[in-house]
Amino acid sequence: MKPELDARCLEKNVVGYAEEKPQKEEAKLVGENKDEKEWEPKKSNNSNRQPSPEDSLPEMPEELKNHIQEMGGRSVKFLIERRMFKTDEVSHLPIPIQEILTEEEERMFLEGGIGMEVEVVEPSLQHAHIAIRKWKMGKGHNYVFANNNWVNVVERNALWKGTVVQVWSFRNMDSKLCFAVVRV
Repeated sequence: MKPELDARCLEKNVVGYAEEKPQKEEAKLVGENKDEKEWEPKKSNNSNRQPSPEDSLPEMPEELKNHIQEMGGRSVKFLIERRMFKTDEVSHLPIPIQEILTEEEERMFLEGGIGMEVEVVEPSLQHAHIAIRKWKMGKGHNYVFANNNWVNVVERNALWKGTVVQVWSFRNMDSKLCFAVVRV
């Protein structure tokens, strides 16, 4: 049985893997071939383990790397890998971006709470303009892709519940924040 990533794992908004926090033991995605990955128990004494700088980051697909370079992209950063939930599919996708926002971009969320619109490179390498909003979650908040354009990206790229996706950030040649979504 493949466990789904728990939304609570995003509360700390760390840049890196979204880890699930199961009751008894952790799990990790394993396997050499992307099509043959399976979930297996992870040997660890600490069930609340957070990713460390020593953890290996996933490799960005070569086609996407080339596409970002053609756009004049720079400062590429891996943000998160997570299994899609139904809410991700129909309304919003949480993304940990606090560490990559400029002061000016942070003000866009504070002053009036409007958020910002960003360019997103889809798994199909099409481009979409998607709103990022500050989403209230319990006592805190999270940043999310949230509007009909996100739903269109989900539909065009078949990013349904259970699909594993990665989100990467980069700056375009005008230093504007952009994202890339990868279907794993």
